Amino acid sequence: MCLLLLAVPSIVIGLKSYYSATANLNDLGARSLKNNVKLTLEMIDALNKYDEAGKISLEEAQEQVKQHILGPKQADGTFFMRDLIKKAIDGGDYTVYQLEDSKNPGKFQEKVAYAEMDPHWRWIVAAFLQSALPNRLSPWLLPSIV
Repeated sequence: MCLLLLAVPSIVIGLKSYYSATANLNDLGARSLKNNVKLTLEMIDALNKYDEAGKISLEEAQEQVKQHILGPKQADGTFFMRDLIKKAIDGGDYTVYQLEDSKNPGKFQEKVAYAEMDPHWRWIVAAFLQSALPNRLSPWLLPSIV
């Protein structure tokens, strides 16, 4: 009987906390999505003004927005995020890609990422390693929501 008196309130509190957290995460996710879209639209507006002023070409402006949305280009000129998203939707897999070395422009380093789609919220969750070399798989793991 004592166990029941402890279990019932614990279950009620647990369920209430779960539903409250879920509602807050949904609200946060919705605000984050809207903010990302607004930020991209502001970026397009600012780059359009540079294009109209003749400071950059339309193609350069569009390329900057693409890189903002899809991440930097690989050595072969493609965007690895497209491959990463496709693999996540197909059940999850690793994506190996080339990224320009910030310390050595013109040189590319091999990187690796893994992504899956959450079946409940249909979010794509990805983690990136700074190096794809087997002896360096332990450095920074940077999870993010795509």
